[in-house]
Amino acid sequence: LADTQQRTKMLGELDYYTLLEFANSLEKENVQQLNDVGYYLWKDGFGDKALLLMSAIVAKFPNRTVANLNIADVLWDMERVDEAKGYYRKYLERMTIEKKQARIPRRVFERTE
Repeated sequence: LADTQQRTKMLGELDYYTLLEFANSLEKENVQQLNDVGYYLWKDGFGDKALLLMSAIVAKFPNRTVANLNIADVLWDMERVDEAKGYYRKYLERMTIEKKQARIPRRVFERTE
């Protein structure tokens, strides 16, 4: 619990300038780590910051499967349902291409119906 609280405090202190710097420094070598930062920003209640970073990730790496799921979840939580559905569909498409349909979370199917 202390680690979660510490992480939430640290992520909350990330300003938009720093996030833009992260977004502008996206490379194949750091995309996984920055995707994780975006994921935890979302999980810790910083959806607007998560969206900024995740938008940069899917713009530069549109076929990054998990990034499409992550941005869809953020948009869904922000009640931007139509946009979210597009990313969920892209995620479904990528998972099908990768033959990983069994790993698709149920919410994806529910939210694309």
